[in-house]
Amino acid sequence: MLSATGITAALAILAIAVNLTDSDPVPPGQVSATHVVAADGSGDFETIQAAVDAAVAGDTIAILPGTYTEAIVIDKDLILFGEGPREEIVLTAPEGGPERDIDFVWLSQAPYAMLLVEADATVRDLTLAGEPSRLFVEGGAPTVSGVLFDQVGQAYEGAGATTGAVVVQGLGTPTFIENELIGGGGLGAYADADPVFERNILRESGAIHGDFGAAAVIRDNTITGDGRQGITFLGATAASVVGNTIEGKDWGITTGEGINVAADGSTFEPTIEGNSISDTKQFAINLSGGSPILLDNTLAGGRIGLSLIRSSATVSGTDVGGFTAGVVINGGDATLTDNTITDNGRGLALGRGTTQLTLSGNTICDNETNLHVADDRDLATEGNEICEDAAPAE
Repeated sequence: MLSATGITAALAILAIAVNLTDSDPVPPGQVSATHVVAADGSGDFETIQAAVDAAVAGDTIAILPGTYTEAIVIDKDLILFGEGPREEIVLTAPEGGPERDIDFVWLSQAPYAMLLVEADATVRDLTLAGEPSRLFVEGGAPTVSGVLFDQVGQAYEGAGATTGAVVVQGLGTPTFIENELIGGGGLGAYADADPVFERNILRESGAIHGDFGAAAVIRDNTITGDGRQGITFLGATAASVVGNTIEGKDWGITTGEGINVAADGSTFEPTIEGNSISDTKQFAINLSGGSPILLDNTLAGGRIGLSLIRSSATVSGTDVGGFTAGVVINGGDATLTDNTITDNGRGLALGRGTTQLTLSGNTICDNETNLHVADDRDLATEGNEICEDAAPAE
């Protein structure tokens, strides 16, 4: 006869056997492990990839200060973080390391230092350094936060340019929050990706740009310093662009834009709300086609505040001041409601071919020329405050 102790032991062995046949990769009750990576050999592993290979879903990888020259692939749901000052925990891509295809018309391949594939992983509090040390995300819903991208990638400069510091593509829904990008490139999304880019800081860096999906969110980011553009749409989208600060976009002789669309499409329907854009050399916002919604934005200083080309945009609650031309509309049937357009050269300028324009509750005053209509046709302006132009100085 088995004793009570023997029965307990037998039941424990049976429970273990049942758990090991379970389809769950982490048996119930199993405590996740923490793996320590130290470049000097004082941890469990000397390389990050070795720790990733040894880990199972749910494990944590702590990376101690040091320089790690690797191209890491993560395809598990792990937590990977820097233990110490992030500037001292540096990941850099190896010379001539692997490259990844990019699913966009004029981009082909780019090297990387970290690749997240179909993983709901967390990566935080470390540094990626050097031009080839990009971070790729393909699928999954990872979260990347508190990461410093130091001179990674190259700034977006239009068709033919190389990629930025981050490449998101495919059907994933990653979140990039409170990261810092200095120099190099910016945050890129392709193939209708739906990232959340929130509270990131881009200084002297590339744009937030891409072929975004309908659920993409670009919120509360700060983009400063010379560069061609702040936020760029490369295709039709209904993305949400809210609360961003963009200033000092100045690239080349005549270019420098805050928010720009590089594709003229009827399904271009983003919501652009509560953004502050200042000191852009060319356009604060330049949009072509579609039916974008612009709400409560503040545009200050540059050549053109808002340019709409063949667009059915709805623009409301926006302040435009300090431009050579405040609002310029060429074609389309835009609706402007409750906007303030003051202290510009030209206030509201309508080009030929603007078939229909709805104006309501706008204040257009204190511009050198408040209203300019290219073909001198009559324009319904009742319900707006449009001031008389000041008499020219004698």
